[in-house]
Amino acid sequence: MTGSREASMIEGDWQARAQQRKRRLYIIIAILFGMGLFSGFLVGFFEKDDSGLMAQGSIPPEIAIITTVIFGIAITFGAVRFHRSSDELERRNMLYAAAMAGNVALVV
Repeated sequence: MTGSREASMIEGDWQARAQQRKRRLYIIIAILFGMGLFSGFLVGFFEKDDSGLMAQGSIPPEIAIITTVIFGIAITFGAVRFHRSSDELERRNMLYAAAMAGNVALVV
């Protein structure tokens, strides 16, 4: 009788940890989404209407620097938090995906 009770406790503990990990992942994604959304609104708000797409001087240099800093913080924060909240299999899959994305970016 105690064997099945211990097994159900272990199973419940595993499920609780999986739910906590999923919740942490969603929080990280929400924070990164918010940072990207803020950067996008910032660039869109200060973009000059008369300049073309990807034209030089279409946004003020200060805004470009601020969004670059936000991007650097988001990349660093995301990498550290994802590494802490993932297991070995997820890390291997993310490393493979990053390597493939880098290869595609280099080809393009």
